Amino acid sequence: MGTNGPTGGSGREPGKGLVDIPKLSAQRKEEIRSGILTGIRSWTKEPEEEPKRARMNKRRRRLWTGGGIGAGCVAIALAAVLTVQTDTFTNWGATGTDYTAGVTGETGQHPTDSTAGNGTSPYARELAVAGIDVDDMPEGIADPLLPLTYDEFRSRWEANANSEDVAILVADKDGQTLQGALPRLNETRQNFGESASGYSYTAWSDNESGILRELVFQLGDSSGRIAENPADSEVVRYVTTVLQPELAETEREALLDQLRFRDFEAKGGSRIAESVGLVYTLDRSGDKQRLIVQFMRSEGQPDELGKWQDSMLEIVR
Repeated sequence: MGTNGPTGGSGREPGKGLVDIPKLSAQRKEEIRSGILTGIRSWTKEPEEEPKRARMNKRRRRLWTGGGIGAGCVAIALAAVLTVQTDTFTNWGATGTDYTAGVTGETGQHPTDSTAGNGTSPYARELAVAGIDVDDMPEGIADPLLPLTYDEFRSRWEANANSEDVAILVADKDGQTLQGALPRLNETRQNFGESASGYSYTAWSDNESGILRELVFQLGDSSGRIAENPADSEVVRYVTTVLQPELAETEREALLDQLRFRDFEAKGGSRIAESVGLVYTLDRSGDKQRLIVQFMRSEGQPDELGKWQDSMLEIVR
């Protein structure tokens, strides 16, 4: 028998237990009893768990606030873009789409300037998902270390193409241009090589000066190969020749050695090389291979707009 009565069993009777502790006064017993009942009456139900979508939205707002774009969000947004982007561009110039107003070349007429915020951009939804407000455009873009316009690039490409792997065929002569695909950036797509090869490039250029910001070359289907395809290697070499014709041959070979297919594992990877104001990235993901060329910009100059555009290019690439 303890101070609180029996310690176990079912032999408790009415009037036994806490209120019958002989060492406590009747007043103290009543205070304790009253406190226990008050505590029980004050219990409240815990709020239900936030819906999953609300929690995800709250987390996204935290990640995208503060002027920086989280690498994790960029990766997630990029995955979504790669899924949606293919369907988007198959509708270029099709009846009933919103994109024909900005398209020139074979599928569009009467090119007009447009912006990513007025519904004519095929990327508006992806940018909105990523948390980028295209109406809040900063100012300032630094000068490129290697200024080259899209027209100059295209002229060099067509003038020096001497193989079926790099030639732009007559059917693709005009390509497709979407003006203002991103704020102050035009996008031009053009196929090259034999149609079965799947080769094409996407050029992003300033919509006022035409100066290139980025080139993305789609190469052949890797189909899990580790060894390099001579045709893919020829395209990569040709790209370096068009962009850097004055590069010494020893320097070109060193550059190509860094962009080597032979080191790829079957699951893919990336090879990066910097050369005279350009950054080349050879990328393999699944069955897809591409060569990305980014034009570096001068340091010490206002570049808020440039960095903002870079973040969008990384999402829609």
